[in-house]
Parts: sequence; C-alpha cells; structure tokens
Amino acid sequence: MLWAVAIAGGLLALLAVPVDVAVAAHRRDRLETRLTVGWLWGVVSLRAPGPGPNRPPRPKRKKKPRLRKPSGTRRALAMARSADFPRRVLRLGRDLLHRIHIRRLDLDLRLGLADPADTGRLWGLIGPAAALLALPSTARIAITPEFSEPLLHMDAHAQVRIVPAVLLGVLARFMLSPTTLRALLAAARGTP
Repeated sequence: MLWAVAIAGGLLALLAVPVDVAVAAHRRDRLETRLTVGWLWGVVSLRAPGPGPNRPPRPKRKKKPRLRKPSGTRRALAMARSADFPRRVLRLGRDLLHRIHIRRLDLDLRLGLADPADTGRLWGLIGPAAALLALPSTARIAITPEFSEPLLHMDAHAQVRIVPAVLLGVLARFMLSPTTLRALLAAARGTP
C-alpha cells in the first residue's frame, strides 16, 4: 500500500513540473515550422522536425461496406441538446486558456488578394480582430494589408508554459460535472 502512495505522489510531482512549448512558423514561398517542447526546466528537450519533402499521397484502401451506419451524429446532437452542456464546453475552453501561460506571442502577417477591393474587405474583418487578440501584454500582433499583389507572408513565434497537473484537474472537473455526465447519458441513449 505504501508503494502505491509513493508511486502516485511521484507521478503527481512529475505532472506538476511545467512544460514549455515554443512554436515558430515562417512563410514566404513555403511554410516552415519548428516546434520545441522542454520539460524539467530544460533538462529534457524535444524538437519536432518541420514538414518534409512533398510525398505522394498513399493510395486509399477500399472500405468494406457496413451493414448499419453508426449513430454518431445522433449521439452528438443529443449531447449538444443536453441542458447546459454547450455552456459547460465553452467554460472548459475558457478555463483551459486561462491555465496556459503565454510568455511570448509575436505575429507579423502581410496579406493581399488579387483584387484590392477584396483585400480591403478582408482587412475590414481582420483588422479589428487583431486589435482584440493583442490584449495580453506579452502579445504583439501586426497585420498589414498588401494592395499591390496577392501574397501571404508570415512570421510567428509563440512560447507558452503549461502545468499538466493543472490541466488534468480542469479536465477532471469537466468530466465529473453533473452536466457532462447527463450529456454522456443522453448520448448513450441517443435522446436529449
């Protein structure tokens, strides 16, 4: 029994160590990305490779015909119609975003369409949204319209820190809430 408590305590201690995630994306002629994940204050660092050369798509295998279609759509609709479940999902998203610490967010975007009028309409939609997205003091978002030619140039850098134990706590609170359990029960029955 004591060893089980020690293992659970050790696992909880490891989940309490922050994870740093850094993402960089650049696009001129083609998109180049870089993802780095650091754990144990940089002792463990993993770097994901960027996109490789274009490979031809795999040939698709023919699927065997099924006798009955699964009722996944009906179950998803039953969950969505369950009392307060959509609001609870939005709250989950908000809670997860509040638990992610944005240390740096830089976005420089230059975009243009073939027609300058279309570029102006797009800028009318994106411009105000960019001002709202740059609310955290660690964020710098600059979107520049390009009226002379169609293009998309992007330089983006982001660094975030997450604590897995905190995120698991938020997810556990969501999964064990009465609202979620009622929605899962409604999905199992297929009726709201």
